[in-house]
Amino acid sequence: MPASEMSPPLPPPAPPEAPPRAQWLHLAGLAAIAAATAIGYRLLVPGEPPVPVELPLSACDLNLGACQGVLPHGGRFTLSLGPRPIPVAVPLEVEARFEDIQPDGVELDLDGVDMRMPLTRSALQPARDGRFTGHAELPVCITTTMQWRATLLVELGGTRYAQPFLFETRVDPG
Repeated sequence: MPASEMSPPLPPPAPPEAPPRAQWLHLAGLAAIAAATAIGYRLLVPGEPPVPVELPLSACDLNLGACQGVLPHGGRFTLSLGPRPIPVAVPLEVEARFEDIQPDGVELDLDGVDMRMPLTRSALQPARDGRFTGHAELPVCITTTMQWRATLLVELGGTRYAQPFLFETRVDPG
């Protein structure tokens, strides 16, 4: 048979269309997978901690001894750092003691006041008798005298409280 008389090849048959109900079930399944993924992510990846309630700057100097404070809804605390005078580049013993409350978590931030330094945050661990203890260390500073801010962060009932204290370090230049 001559090529001019041959009929052109037929296109491949179209796949059968899924019934409308099957398409909706497919879309609903994809939506369920997306929702489960989003919910799982939120449960497994912790969110940002709550914005802290800033308490007024304490007039107490941690170099002179332990400092006390009161949280807005009751409960007293005492914060101490040692050894004293507070040194730089030496491990510090940190203790926060609480009365009339049991915090969910306690941390201590150490930061330079006049000269920005890397933020040092230490999580304190619960101990006996309402105490939380841990260690922190101030980074080495190139100045002989430096003012620091120690901020006690207290998690209590879904609220984070931030109590700042100021202290100074002196380094012998010799």
